[in-house]
Amino acid sequence: MNDKSRAAKQKTSESVKTMFSGIARRYDFLNSFLSLRQDARWRKETVRLTTRDFPDPDTVLDVCTGTAELALAFQKYNRHKTKIIGTDFARPMLDLARHKIKNKSLPNPGVNGPGGITLASADTLRLPFRNNSFTICSVAFGLQNLVNFESGIKEMMRVLVPGGRIAILEFARPDFIGVRPVNKIFSRGYLFYFTKILPLLGNLISGAKQRAYSYLPDSVLSFPDKGKMVQLLTECGCRQTKVYPMSGGIVNLYLGEKGEGTKFPPP
Repeated sequence: MNDKSRAAKQKTSESVKTMFSGIARRYDFLNSFLSLRQDARWRKETVRLTTRDFPDPDTVLDVCTGTAELALAFQKYNRHKTKIIGTDFARPMLDLARHKIKNKSLPNPGVNGPGGITLASADTLRLPFRNNSFTICSVAFGLQNLVNFESGIKEMMRVLVPGGRIAILEFARPDFIGVRPVNKIFSRGYLFYFTKILPLLGNLISGAKQRAYSYLPDSVLSFPDKGKMVQLLTECGCRQTKVYPMSGGIVNLYLGEKGEGTKFPPP
């Protein structure tokens, strides 16, 4: 069975929800530990690039928000000026996010107030928001976990205002994989770490019965490559899509804008 088949077999909405609910308690620590503490830099760079020449967005929707790390990065960068909503369908993740926001003494005035982070339980494939509601719609390391990538992108595009920006940060199969002879050793070393060491450490530290970190490599390696992602975003109504590789292409940031004439049906 190939990577794509294994990932498809394991991935259902309910199994993903159960899996991430099970690892919520150790999720932040593992993200930092297994990325060699690069995850915070990736999120900071995502916010910087997304808001470049677009400094004061009115509203940000961060889907698959998890423990709200990217939502918090948007709030910190914009100095509490922007209304931010984070959604996730794993309630234990949202519980941790609420605790984190409270402990950091960040404002949380609700959906109608500027400068706060509001959290809501929602499935990214069925977002409970009207068309043309948000200036920015973002996701970090969540799109690959959706049962249907295209449906998730279409929902994100639907809730964006015309001219609004979509930001997708995801792990990727780096360009150096399979390149010979210069990067042969590095390529093999990375694949060994990503497919063997990372799942072993992740499952051991998280203690999750669902062995979530065994699922991660298959999910990432079956994710569309840069060319296919750009094509998919274009087909979903994105224009001027750009790809920003980080850490040698281990992760990619996809940035695009919603075309003025893009039409989407109501939710």
